[in-house]
Amino acid sequence: MKLCAVLSALLCAGILSPATNQSAKPSTYRDTKKLLEKLNDVRSDRETLAYLFHIGDLRIPDLVEALGDPNHAISVRAQVVLRYLGSKPGMQAYFDFDSNKPPHRLMSGPVPLPLHDWDFDVGMKGYLADPPKWNSRLRPYIYALVLDNSPRAQATLQEIRKRLPSGTQVPAAPVPPIKCLGTDCGLEELVISHAFFLSDGQKSEAHARFLAFSYHGDKALLEISTGAVPLGEQWFHVVLEKEVSGWRFFSVYLAGAS
Repeated sequence: MKLCAVLSALLCAGILSPATNQSAKPSTYRDTKKLLEKLNDVRSDRETLAYLFHIGDLRIPDLVEALGDPNHAISVRAQVVLRYLGSKPGMQAYFDFDSNKPPHRLMSGPVPLPLHDWDFDVGMKGYLADPPKWNSRLRPYIYALVLDNSPRAQATLQEIRKRLPSGTQVPAAPVPPIKCLGTDCGLEELVISHAFFLSDGQKSEAHARFLAFSYHGDKALLEISTGAVPLGEQWFHVVLEKEVSGWRFFSVYLAGAS
């Protein structure tokens, strides 16, 4: 997979445009909001998500502003994109914004690394209660806890394990970096072989597709489809972050299931 070829394909498909080479300005907010309006579902609208992921580092101010949009759907979609990007300024702005909202505020999207105090004190609070309060956010938090090697993350994971319903599967310990330097190294095959969140049976049926690089090329967004397994087909969105020694899992999110 050549980066130039991929970007050319995205350009032809309308996912990328020459405007991605321009710095974000206040006047871009209207364009960013139109993109959020098109993002009804991160799986079926994957091209819009890929475009937002690619230009997102330039549109952090727009996405932060959209958190306060009176249209609740726009606010939630801005949150989702910020979580896919996982940039420190964007996530901190979200945490600051959320602290002024009611505790029942909807949380959507992946859980990027590193885990923040907010994740432990607010995001996972219900899972450590007696009795625990399970919801759809548990899965991405489990993935994040497995990947975050901090002492607090590992201790929290052990506490949640004790409370999980009998038979619930929890992935193994944090995975090492994916040894793949540069961008032309078959990320699709590598992400499946290192997919700690899939069973061996799911891996054998899985297919991966590259969706986009971040604007600076330090993150990659891929989609994994598990195929027609007994539990039904599942679609995962995986964000990888580039390191000196290769790539590491940055977030994992179940984007859809049939």
